Amino acid sequence: AWEVAVALLAEMLQNAEDIDEVTVTSTLVACEMGQWERALELLNQMPHWKLQRDLIAFNAACSATAGARRLEVVQELIEILKDEGLT
Repeated sequence: AWEVAVALLAEMLQNAEDIDEVTVTSTLVACEMGQWERALELLNQMPHWKLQRDLIAFNAACSATAGARRLEVVQELIEILKDEGLT
Protein backbone atom coordinates (compact mmCIF):
# COMPACT_ATOMS: atom_id res chain seq x y z
CA ALA A 1 0.00 0.00 0.00
CA TRP A 2 2.78 2.45 0.84
CA GLU A 3 4.37 1.94 -2.57
CA VAL A 4 1.20 3.06 -4.31
CA ALA A 5 0.77 6.09 -2.05
CA VAL A 6 4.38 7.20 -2.54
CA ALA A 7 4.16 6.65 -6.30
CA LEU A 8 0.96 8.69 -6.55
CA LEU A 9 2.49 11.54 -4.54
CA ALA A 10 5.62 11.46 -6.71
CA GLU A 11 3.48 11.55 -9.84
CA MET A 12 1.51 14.51 -8.51
CA LEU A 13 4.72 16.37 -7.75
CA GLN A 14 6.22 15.54 -11.15
CA ASN A 15 3.09 16.79 -12.91
CA ALA A 16 3.16 19.99 -10.83
CA GLU A 17 -0.25 19.17 -9.42
CA ASP A 18 -1.33 20.87 -6.25
CA ILE A 19 -0.76 18.78 -3.19
CA ASP A 20 -2.08 19.53 0.26
CA GLU A 21 -1.61 18.45 3.84
CA VAL A 22 -4.19 15.69 3.49
CA THR A 23 -2.37 14.18 0.51
CA VAL A 24 0.99 14.10 2.26
CA THR A 25 -0.42 12.97 5.61
CA SER A 26 -2.26 10.13 3.88
CA THR A 27 1.04 9.06 2.36
CA LEU A 28 2.67 9.31 5.80
CA VAL A 29 -0.01 7.02 7.23
CA ALA A 30 0.62 4.53 4.44
CA CYS A 31 4.31 4.55 5.40
CA GLU A 32 3.59 3.60 9.02
CA MET A 33 4.19 -0.06 8.28
CA GLY A 34 7.93 -0.36 7.96
CA GLN A 35 8.81 2.79 6.03
CA TRP A 36 9.86 5.08 8.88
CA GLU A 37 12.71 6.71 6.96
CA ARG A 38 10.41 7.57 4.07
CA ALA A 39 7.84 8.92 6.54
CA LEU A 40 10.49 11.22 8.03
CA GLU A 41 11.51 12.39 4.56
CA LEU A 42 7.92 13.31 3.76
CA LEU A 43 7.42 15.08 7.08
CA ASN A 44 10.60 17.07 6.54
CA GLN A 45 9.60 17.98 2.98
CA MET A 46 6.26 19.46 3.98
CA PRO A 47 7.63 22.95 4.80
CA HIS A 48 9.50 22.97 1.46
CA TRP A 49 6.19 22.31 -0.25
CA LYS A 50 4.68 25.20 1.73
CA LEU A 51 2.50 22.79 3.72
CA GLN A 52 1.73 23.06 7.41
CA ARG A 53 2.84 20.09 9.49
CA ASP A 54 0.14 19.26 12.00
CA LEU A 55 -0.37 16.86 14.86
CA ILE A 56 -1.78 14.19 12.54
CA ALA A 57 1.31 14.26 10.31
CA PHE A 58 3.63 14.08 13.31
CA ASN A 59 1.58 11.26 14.80
CA ALA A 60 1.92 9.23 11.61
CA ALA A 61 5.69 9.80 11.56
CA CYS A 62 5.93 8.88 15.27
CA SER A 63 3.94 5.69 14.66
CA ALA A 64 6.24 4.72 11.81
CA THR A 65 9.40 5.32 13.82
CA ALA A 66 8.04 3.69 16.98
CA GLY A 67 7.06 0.64 14.96
CA ALA A 68 10.67 0.39 13.83
CA ARG A 69 11.79 0.72 17.45
CA ARG A 70 13.55 4.01 16.67
CA LEU A 71 12.57 5.56 19.98
CA GLU A 72 15.32 8.19 19.87
CA VAL A 73 13.79 9.51 16.65
CA VAL A 74 10.34 9.53 18.25
CA GLN A 75 11.79 11.61 21.07
CA GLU A 76 13.24 14.06 18.53
CA LEU A 77 9.85 14.34 16.82
CA ILE A 78 8.19 15.07 20.15
CA GLU A 79 10.70 17.86 20.76
CA ILE A 80 9.94 19.33 17.33
CA LEU A 81 6.22 19.13 18.14
CA LYS A 82 6.85 21.16 21.29
CA ASP A 83 9.04 23.66 19.43
CA GLU A 84 6.33 24.17 16.82
CA GLY A 85 3.67 24.61 19.50
CA LEU A 86 1.65 21.57 18.48
CA THR A 87 1.42 19.96 21.92
